[in-house]
Amino acid sequence: MAPDRAAGYARAPRRTPDAARPRGRIGAGRTDGEDMGFVDFLYAAPVWQMGCIVSAIAIGGTTFSMFLIDRLWPKERRRLHNDIAGFLIAVVGIVYAILISSLAITVLARKDRAENLVYEEADRLAALEREVVVLPQDVRPAIRAEIGAYLDAVIDREWPQMHRAERPDAGEGALAALWRAVAALPMTNLAEMTGAQELRRHIDRLYEMRRGRSDLATSGVDPVVWTVVLLGSVATVVFAVMFGVENFVAHLFMSCLLAFSIALAMTMIVALDWPYYGPDSVPSQPLIDLRANLDWHS
Repeated sequence: MAPDRAAGYARAPRRTPDAARPRGRIGAGRTDGEDMGFVDFLYAAPVWQMGCIVSAIAIGGTTFSMFLIDRLWPKERRRLHNDIAGFLIAVVGIVYAILISSLAITVLARKDRAENLVYEEADRLAALEREVVVLPQDVRPAIRAEIGAYLDAVIDREWPQMHRAERPDAGEGALAALWRAVAALPMTNLAEMTGAQELRRHIDRLYEMRRGRSDLATSGVDPVVWTVVLLGSVATVVFAVMFGVENFVAHLFMSCLLAFSIALAMTMIVALDWPYYGPDSVPSQPLIDLRANLDWHS
């Protein structure tokens, strides 16, 4: 990779500012001057508060539907269709279970990848610092200063950007400056050439990690998938509500328990959907620890 190409990452991001707005969540990418919508509030809430809100909506909607359907369609008439309704809800339940489990696995994999990227980036920066030791004494301070500048940009500016579901671009200039500093190193012997090549290899990997972190910070589950999941949740609860059961209280309790179970699954998916967004997001602690351990960093 040539120095001009490395600098180009900072000068020409892969997406324009409009296209870089977060995908997959209504209201994401809100600026501080805009009002917070309900979906923004839900994603920004702690997990326990998010779970209470989603559960309250699910149980409240189920209770309202029970009273409405019982008034419009008496249970004596609904009981005549229990056999076919039981078969249909079994089919719907299997399809919905497959859908919700697939989505849960997807968001869990995204969260794991987001956490791994932070540790890998910290390991790569630590490897960069170790490689600096083999460089000539007079060029080490400049390279270390660029590494420290990149660490500061990522921790102090990029992580707050990702907490707002924005594309992290504060460190692009610092990483491009680090590449230029490495490209300008003198290579008068084999040892210096080998050291410079190792530094470039580490920086190339940092660019790849940044792209992965940026994608995870600005994209979530597609709105089409969310629509299908929500419609499947409603269909599953409606089938349960439409059963004709003699004991109304028992029927209401079982239907609300089903809605609560679905709400818990939805809460887990929402909480893991955007790994760098909100109060329970992936922290930058590995990078903070690395910065604290660099005794030359001021």
